[in-house]
Amino acid sequence: MTEPSGLIFLDNPERFKEILHIDDQKDRFAAFSTLDDAVICEVIRYGLFNDEKMIVPLRAIYEQHVLPGSEEWRYSIFQHIKNLVDPRIISTNALLPFIAEETSRRIVSTAVIDYVSVGPLTKGDPMSRVRDIVGMIESGFLENDGAAFGALLNLGDQRVCRLILPLRDTLDHAAVQEAINCSTGFVYAATVNFYLDWLEGFDGKYDDGLFGLVAAGLAQIRKFSKIDVAMTGQRPFPMCDVTHEELQALSKPVPLSDFVRAIAPRMHTLERAEPPPRVMPHVVAAWGLSPVTPISEAAELGDRSPVSPGQPMLRQATTIKGEWWDGEYQVHVIWGILNPNGPTLYCVGSRFDAGKRVGFYRMLHFLGGETTFLPPSSEPMTYGSIFKDVAAIHNHRLDCNELGILQVIPSFLITQAGDPQTLEIVGDMITHSALSALDWGRTLAYQRQFGTDFFGWAGAEIRAFYEHKVAEARAAGRDPSTEIELIRARHADLPQFTEATIPSWSPSTLTPELLSEWLSVIATPEHAQAAMSTLRVMWEGSSRLMPDNMKPSFVEWDAVADFLVKADFQFPTKRV
Repeated sequence: MTEPSGLIFLDNPERFKEILHIDDQKDRFAAFSTLDDAVICEVIRYGLFNDEKMIVPLRAIYEQHVLPGSEEWRYSIFQHIKNLVDPRIISTNALLPFIAEETSRRIVSTAVIDYVSVGPLTKGDPMSRVRDIVGMIESGFLENDGAAFGALLNLGDQRVCRLILPLRDTLDHAAVQEAINCSTGFVYAATVNFYLDWLEGFDGKYDDGLFGLVAAGLAQIRKFSKIDVAMTGQRPFPMCDVTHEELQALSKPVPLSDFVRAIAPRMHTLERAEPPPRVMPHVVAAWGLSPVTPISEAAELGDRSPVSPGQPMLRQATTIKGEWWDGEYQVHVIWGILNPNGPTLYCVGSRFDAGKRVGFYRMLHFLGGETTFLPPSSEPMTYGSIFKDVAAIHNHRLDCNELGILQVIPSFLITQAGDPQTLEIVGDMITHSALSALDWGRTLAYQRQFGTDFFGWAGAEIRAFYEHKVAEARAAGRDPSTEIELIRARHADLPQFTEATIPSWSPSTLTPELLSEWLSVIATPEHAQAAMSTLRVMWEGSSRLMPDNMKPSFVEWDAVADFLVKADFQFPTKRV
């Protein structure tokens, strides 16, 4: 028997339909006990009746009741709407609020792709729905026009690319940044050629950073690609009636190596044409080609572009927004945050290149990561050099207005093979950092009560936060905000939240006794094993909530596990 969801539209569809046809908006809102149902009802009504008079009140509902919510909650609402859309009954107009009013790149780009892929054609024109989106971008009607543009570009259809070409030069830098981050994980010839045409059209204008952004977009297509083929054909519009065989025939896949050979001359021409310091050598390398210009003329990463490194060519510390998995490296220590909504893994290690050591700090998240590299050093790897690396990276990130290392108390911390001296280095850093001023009495109280029950720990923390905000609102003589009430609604079926026992504690900054107790627990093999097992469950659970068309862009847990295996990272087998 299916567990009730708490949402009327899922648990009692007939009742939901009745409410859907109530004329008065106040009566409809009063009929629901959750904001989810109320918002879904209003959006679906627009898709059902297609009445222009509904646009203004629907926009007000979205601005007042939806946008203040978290991105994850808004995305869940979008997913419910998407699953209810059926062009024969509920039109794709129901997706328009998520295209026009949203700021989230993920929601806007996904909604655009769904809208143009599912919507019926007008007079048999396969570009009908694409023209709708182009018109919205042209009118300045969208809150995130860059994400809408990027979604259309990454459909990988030459006809679509021709339609969006006039929009290219109307985008500001922020919109271009949004657009280049809409890569889907597939290589489409039309999209790559669009980027090449764009770069060739700069005609020597390299000084405002836009060339670097566009170059980064071209590099990211290859960086995020998960299959070794390139699609050289067209996309069917709409897609709903196309079989897998027909889709394969229309997309015309070719081996990626053949496609790269075909575009190599254009890549190298762009590389030669760009004046030093050049970004294009990094782009060329990202596509598996050898740069034809001297490495000494390559831009230091971060000069004009967030292109991912390949082989680091660094003369100063730099932070790369993106992923890398190759090369020879070692990991000295890992730690993480076990949050079910956003599990994160961090590590400090050394990468080896041309006989030199490159210290690095890396953040890994299922939505992507970033790495801070130090310049290559001839200094051998010792405990002293590891400590200096950590301090140098931390200070560099603070100087660049980036988060430093260890900004929150981690859920776990594991050194290579349980090495006690590395643990001592980390403990010393914590003692002399801003972390020492946090409430360690609270952390130890939770640790004593929950041990390795990390889901129970998270549920209790969420419950404590919720109760604090409710009490705060009532003390001020007002009702809790919609966003706070959503916390209760979203966790109402989780015993870790509903039955949580919140520990009591005496607030305390870090003391030698508390640090010793904390380290003695997290350094155990039992804690390390439970933490990594929980991290994997949370990571894979978060990934499963993502839309299928965006999953190729996400970091799979297997890639993280392989990264640690290739580093020969050994977990502790005995108590320190």
